[in-house]
Amino acid sequence: MNKVIPRCAFFLLLACSALPASAARNTGDAMSRTEERRQMTEDSSPRAAYSRMVKEANAAYAEAVRECGRMAAGQRASCMREAKTNLSGDLASARSQSSSGGSGLGSASGSGRGTTMQR
Repeated sequence: MNKVIPRCAFFLLLACSALPASAARNTGDAMSRTEERRQMTEDSSPRAAYSRMVKEANAAYAEAVRECGRMAAGQRASCMREAKTNLSGDLASARSQSSSGGSGLGSASGSGRGTTMQR
């Protein structure tokens, strides 16, 4: 009888110590689902639109730099200048559209490097 009580107490203690960990794990799952839902909703604020335009401009610049890297050395310098000019134009367009409240859809950005959206 004396050995049964310590064994039961040990298993009870073990079961209770595992409870908070599983509860925290379930809370983490619920939080991740909530976070996932929040990330899946599109932010249509002007600030978010500006951020998207800047991100697209930088991605187009990075792609242009990769393309310039494949060119011969004589053409590479002018290609890099053009890529930088296009980036500057795209960023200026993003700034002007965000300050004027324009959505930027279907407008020409002046770069011609795949950043103009056409419908």
